[in-house]
This record gives sequence, C-alpha cells and structure tokens, in this order.
Amino acid sequence: MAEADGQISPSVVEGKVRHGIFSTYENCIKMLGASRQCNSCTEAVGRASDHLTESRMSEPLKLRRLEHLVLLADELNFARAAETACLSQSAFSRSIQALEESLGLRLFDRGLKFVKLTAAGQRVLARARRLLVTTNDMQREIAMLRRGDLGDVAVGAGPFTAVALFPEALVRLRNEHPSVNVRLNVDN
Repeated sequence: MAEADGQISPSVVEGKVRHGIFSTYENCIKMLGASRQCNSCTEAVGRASDHLTESRMSEPLKLRRLEHLVLLADELNFARAAETACLSQSAFSRSIQALEESLGLRLFDRGLKFVKLTAAGQRVLARARRLLVTTNDMQREIAMLRRGDLGDVAVGAGPFTAVALFPEALVRLRNEHPSVNVRLNVDN
C-alpha cells in the first residue's frame, strides 16, 4: 500500500522483490524514483533478497553448471570455455550466472580483459572438482555393473567339480572380467 507522503511501504517493496520485480536496492530506487523511495527500502530489499537466496539454495545443484565452473576456472576466458563446452558464449555466461545466483555467491571477478576466481569461487571450485570426479567414478562403476564387468559372484561346487572344472573357468573369468570378485565354496 502506498503511504500518504508518496512513499511506498516496505511490505510493498518486499513483495516486489520476492516476485522478481525489484532485484536489488539500486533497481528498487531506479524503478520507484528517488523521490518515492521509502525509508525502509534497504531493509525491505534485504529481507526479500535473503528470502530469495534461501529459496534458491533449496534448488538442487546442476552438475552441468559445475562442469562449466571448472571449465571457466581452467580457461579464465569465457569464449574458450564456452567453445570447450560446445556452447555459445552467451549460453555459457548464462549458465555461470545461474550458478552464481543459485549459490548466492559471486564466483568470478570479471573485467574487460580478465576473469578471476573470487575466494568463494576457489572454495566452490575445489568442492565441484571433487564432486565431478566422484560422479564420473560412479557413472563408470554403473556402466561396469551393467556390462557384468563389476560385481560379486559366489559359486558352490563339490570337491571333484571344483578341482576338475573350475580352475580353467576361473582363470578365463578373471581374464575377461578382472573387476568381478569370485568366491568358490567347495562342499560335499
């Protein structure tokens, strides 16, 4: 609700920020005009921004964006990183911006001719690298499980069969599937 002296109430400002109409205090002032800003704009924008940051943090991290973070950190050049990712520079830039927004952190300092990781970016990068390595390991292990190249096999046999047939079969199985663990139980 507008106040009588032409100022906008903090609750109206906060609502506009939460709905994405005002994204920053500066944007709030620009859209309302300096004469219409309320005394509590800073607090209202701050509260709503905190709410937006918390709600963004509940979004799951997208691995693709973390991959883009690693590429940009390695290249320190948007054009080269975008090319490596097989994306247009604008799409790549939007991905980095979306990651920064979802984390509520600035990960890179940008200039006309430079890109540099911030301190927060360095910490996130270290975790992103570990997460991506773990993810790749898991994907490789799942593929091996699907092909039957990884897992556990337990076989039971009598004494004669275990001595007559299994040595050659076990050697062949070990050569064809070295990551499969075989357990032979010999019993009468």
